[in-house]
Amino acid sequence: MRSKYLSKLAIICASTLFCTTIVLSGCGGEDEMHKAATSLAYSTGINAEGLYDESMFYRNDLNFVKGDFADPGAFYCEADGYYYVYSTDMRCVRTKDFVDFEDLGVVFTAAADAWSNNYYWAPEVIYDNSTQKYYLYYSATAKDVTNTNWNGRHRIGIAVADTPQGPFHEWEGTRSIPLRDEDGKRVQENGEDVFVNEKLTKAQFPIDFMQSPVVHELGLNNFAMIDAHPFFDGDDLYLYFVHHKDDWNETQGIWGVKMIDMVTPDYDTLTQLTEPGKKTIGGEANFEVGVTVNEAPFMLSHVTKKPDGTTVKKYYLTYSIYGYSNPLYSVACAVSDSPLGAFVKLDTKDGQPILGIDSDFDHMAGTGHHSFVQCGDEYFMMYHAFSNRTNINDGRTLAFDRMTFAYNESLGYDLMYGNGPTYSLQPLPYTVTGYQNLAKDAVITADGIADGSRASYLNDGRFTINYDNDFDFVSASNTVTVTIDFGKEVALNAIMVYNGRDIYQAFSSMDVIRFESAEGNYYIDNLTFPKAYIGDGIMRPGGAAIAEFNTIKANKIVMKITKKIAAELFPDRPDAAGVSISEIVVLGKEANA
Repeated sequence: MRSKYLSKLAIICASTLFCTTIVLSGCGGEDEMHKAATSLAYSTGINAEGLYDESMFYRNDLNFVKGDFADPGAFYCEADGYYYVYSTDMRCVRTKDFVDFEDLGVVFTAAADAWSNNYYWAPEVIYDNSTQKYYLYYSATAKDVTNTNWNGRHRIGIAVADTPQGPFHEWEGTRSIPLRDEDGKRVQENGEDVFVNEKLTKAQFPIDFMQSPVVHELGLNNFAMIDAHPFFDGDDLYLYFVHHKDDWNETQGIWGVKMIDMVTPDYDTLTQLTEPGKKTIGGEANFEVGVTVNEAPFMLSHVTKKPDGTTVKKYYLTYSIYGYSNPLYSVACAVSDSPLGAFVKLDTKDGQPILGIDSDFDHMAGTGHHSFVQCGDEYFMMYHAFSNRTNINDGRTLAFDRMTFAYNESLGYDLMYGNGPTYSLQPLPYTVTGYQNLAKDAVITADGIADGSRASYLNDGRFTINYDNDFDFVSASNTVTVTIDFGKEVALNAIMVYNGRDIYQAFSSMDVIRFESAEGNYYIDNLTFPKAYIGDGIMRPGGAAIAEFNTIKANKIVMKITKKIAAELFPDRPDAAGVSISEIVVLGKEANA
């Protein structure tokens, strides 16, 4: 839905439309923050009707897509520049700007004589350069698996198309596979594997882990699976999935297998990667207390550039916990040195879960089953959330938020951190808008920093979501001055100051923000933090005080804060000294860009 906002100049001048967000010129006094400066007209980016500037921001209004849209699998198509997102029941939408989503409808319908029966879940698409085809991996129940309950009938299917919008059709054809004996072991002659051609029709599901030696060793009579996720590591393809609950399996863990080609698993590489409630397979308990579900896998590889100049490559396996029907459905992460492990789940002190639901949230519920897309050097997590935000009664739909990597000194490599779930204005990808966050490369300092805090929290790319993952800057007293030094003239269009997660230290307004430039200075007085981001005695994480304005130049920004939300909401409560700020984002372009 596009509620395009005219233009920045129109916003600033059209006081009838944005009457609550305009700052008119006024007396600034002669203190240092106002000295030789001009009052800057600005908008908060949103008006009283809830319309916001979609040329710069997005908000998870949960209306990007009409109707139910669960288990989003996202894919960027280099051929046409679209981001495609596929959902359970085989529906697809696409977008180029993360504002307008085109509904392409159902892109895969099973043939009448196909192996599958119903419950078509969680499709993901990947492109293969060698065949120049798009492959869709999905799960469904199989017609000819009858010796188990319906959970045990789930199998993984593969469909193929010439374009990402389909239509996709079940893959069928001839493939070369290792010959196996009745125990699932490879047959060899003269020390070499014997390969045979196998003709596969659409009446046969293409992946059958009953042929795996591991399954035979475990003595399983069935191996059900859902949530297929393909991942290229260079030219090597891996497939990750969930071993679904069935007659012989009470929990849902993540497994992986290396693929011989796009449609042929190497069954000898089948490996269990996670165990619910355990840090490692068979290891010690982790933070997933009472969790029996690890599902919806997604894999990323990332190279950390360490402070000493060396690099280290890690594999980040993300997955969902608690199950989709639980309001606390969240996304967690495990890390390994190789695509098939061994994986170690990270702890809460290391930012877990990376997309997390706290029990006091009233702005989002059931935020899990996810995928990632990369926009330039930014990552966005596409996930589903329940439409009514507080429980699971009204179906699921699409939402998305940023994910960032930040260096962890104790572990010696970058960790994933998710800035979500949010229900507040967030910057669109700079590859879409052209506006970058210039604060991330600036030098930020602050006076009177509380013990254990640091000024670097103000531009580390993270704002605090869960209390267990605290990345908020906190000052030592209730007065703080923050300076953002760009080291050169830059062109600015907006500033976003994210509030802290702790309502007792959160700010209620910015007393003054000063912009300094060789061409002239500006100031903004009393930039108020939106009340929409304050719940019943809690802060809704991800909310920012925003000022958007016509382009100005600045080499430095100085801001002062003395006002706290607690003083207004809890006047009788003893003061918790300090002002908290989660993150500062400055949107604009370098002056010579």
